[in-house]
Amino acid sequence: MNGFIIFMLGCMAGGFVGVTVMSLLQINRINCYETKESKEDDTDEKRV
Repeated sequence: MNGFIIFMLGCMAGGFVGVTVMSLLQINRINCYETKESKEDDTDEKRV
């Protein structure tokens, strides 16, 4: 029974860490895309 509890705690901790890392990477990717897009918009405005 003790081993099962440790296993369940490990699965929950691993799942939490995995979801957290994936969320942080997704947020970083979205911010990089928005930064790139806003720079392209600025260059278009300067050309006009």
